[in-house]
Amino acid sequence: MGAVILDPAEIRSFRAAMAELRDDVYSHRLAMERETTEAQSYWRDELFKKFRREQEDLLFQIQVFEKLCDNYGDFLDRKANVSEEYLRM
Repeated sequence: MGAVILDPAEIRSFRAAMAELRDDVYSHRLAMERETTEAQSYWRDELFKKFRREQEDLLFQIQVFEKLCDNYGDFLDRKANVSEEYLRM
């Protein structure tokens, strides 16, 4: 017979914390993109172009992180549900 080695409530708590972090990262990423767009109006040298290229690479990586949080969050929801069903048997 199989065993459940996790607590569904703890999994859901972790999932909620991860979703909150993802939302915070998302809102900060959008704010940074807005501020950088505004900076283009007064910072117009080669260093800005270099900064912008590096920032775009970093922002892409942050978007990957956001997507991973979404995917793992969905996985954790399913895992908690299956575990609860098993524990009810």
